[in-house]
Amino acid sequence: VLVDNSLNISSINNITCSSSNIHSTNVVIAKGDSGASSHYIRPQDKSILTNLQHRTGPEVTQPDGTNLNITGTGNLPLHKSLSPQARKAHILPNLTSSSLVALGSLCDDGCTVILTDKTLTAVKNNNIILRGHRNRSDDLWDIPLYPHTKCMHNVKLPPLHSGLYIPPH
Repeated sequence: VLVDNSLNISSINNITCSSSNIHSTNVVIAKGDSGASSHYIRPQDKSILTNLQHRTGPEVTQPDGTNLNITGTGNLPLHKSLSPQARKAHILPNLTSSSLVALGSLCDDGCTVILTDKTLTAVKNNNIILRGHRNRSDDLWDIPLYPHTKCMHNVKLPPLHSGLYIPPH
């Protein structure tokens, strides 16, 4: 396993995202999920999607074994460097807890996702493209999604190697 100790986590933690003309009611707080096979959106959160298409199926099996039918698809407002497939989300009725951002889908598109005790950071081509924070009420990572968000992604990072990242102590 290759380890990259050159990445300065403190510089990542100071990056912020901003958006113009966004009201707080438009913010969707999704959970970063390493076990989700795709991005899944609750019906009440679908307003953040673009290119919304209504469709039926296929079924998605939940951890408890029950099945839910997809009722539509659309594109999440994620960074433009991600492929259309990596931005594609499925609407799942009866998904009750929160919408889910599939961390595996980001990794499959060339991102490195770094989880610390406080933050979630997705990096692609040495640019930060997505940020989230650890929610201590459920110990999951919350990712705010805004329509038309512009995230400061011009911070260059040292090259990341495939394998495990261990932050310096």
